[in-house]
Formats: sequence, structure tokens, C-alpha cells
Amino acid sequence: MPIESIPKMDAAKRQLDTAIELFLKESDPISIHALAAASHEILSDIGKKQGIKSIIKGHALSLIKEDKKAGYIKKVNEAQNFFKHADSDTKTILDFNADQSTLLLFDACEMYLAINKGISALMFLFRGWFMMNYPDLIADKSIKDKLIQLMKSLSLDPKNRSLFLDILPKIPNPYPI
Repeated sequence: MPIESIPKMDAAKRQLDTAIELFLKESDPISIHALAAASHEILSDIGKKQGIKSIIKGHALSLIKEDKKAGYIKKVNEAQNFFKHADSDTKTILDFNADQSTLLLFDACEMYLAINKGISALMFLFRGWFMMNYPDLIADKSIKDKLIQLMKSLSLDPKNRSLFLDILPKIPNPYPI
């Protein structure tokens, strides 16, 4: 295979898009989390240099008591590190909650949009799915209402993730990259 020169943002985009596609297909939760976490880490690092913070590892951290921050970060990174390393804990078993991946994917999409001023169609689609499933978490009522209205107009059941992939070619992405 030929050598491919890959910028960091392209690596983050490709990992994130693949994680979203796997998520919508309800594929392996470990693979989804590993890809989402890798993309999230790249976007967090790039975002820091531009003053863009992760929700999970930035904004939320400012709400945590100083003496609890290390434990919070350890818990947030626990699954990512478990799926990536085995140097000191080869016999450890992880109780993994795949819902973590959902928040990681959403946070990564938001960072990607803030850094790049655009998102892929898959990221846009995932944001719609997320807002339909977690409307109470979304502060920007204007964006939330428009996205939910679009998704409902396409007759999507928010509980059936795989249907979202079927409408991918029909989605008008207002933030194309």
C-alpha cells in the first residue's frame, strides 16, 4: 500500500465518522469507544491550542472540586485506557457502560464543529440523533428545535439508530466541510 500523508484533523474526522457509523449500525461498543476516544483526544489537543474546550474534559472539569479532579479524569479515561493498554493490568476486568461513548461522540462532534467551522454529514446526523434522544441536555433551543424538526420530518424513530443511516444521502448539512 502507498504511504498516505494524514493531517491530524483528517485522522480525527475519519476516526469520528467511523465511530458514528458503527454506533448507528449498533456495532461493537468497544470499537466505537476506542475510535471515539482517539478522535476526542486529538480534537481536545487541537482545541486547547485554539481556546476550544471539551465539554467532558474542559467545561465539566471547571465544576469539579479541586481534590476530586484527578479521580474524575481517571474515571473519564478509564475505558479508553483499558482498551488501549495492558502493561500493568493484564488481569483486570472493566465494567464498561457504553453510554459513555454517546457523550464522547457528541463532545467530539461539537469540538470538531468549533475547530473546523464545519462537520461531516455523519457528524450532523449523529447530532440530530443525539438531540432527539437527549433534548433536555441541549441549551441552544434554536439549533435543537431546527434539528429535531428536520429529523422528525424525515420520519425517524430516535430509538432506531440504523434508520438514521438510511437517510444520510437526503440530509441537508448546514455545516459542510
